[in-house]
Amino acid sequence: MDEVVFEGRVKTRAERLANALGIVVGAAKLIERARSGDPAESDSNARCTAQWLRVAADDLDALAKGE
Repeated sequence: MDEVVFEGRVKTRAERLANALGIVVGAAKLIERARSGDPAESDSNARCTAQWLRVAADDLDALAKGE
């Protein structure tokens, strides 16, 4: 039996842009929840938003570098 090795997949430009846009929309909602939602969840919403925005930034950086 042959071994199967996953070598990864490169996202297309359109996929990277759609991913970044979706993250930004979701991040805006999380920022609003951090701002006006349950104060006990505000810090965790802000941290989650920051992590998601880093993912979007990675996709946009990859596009800027021509990857």
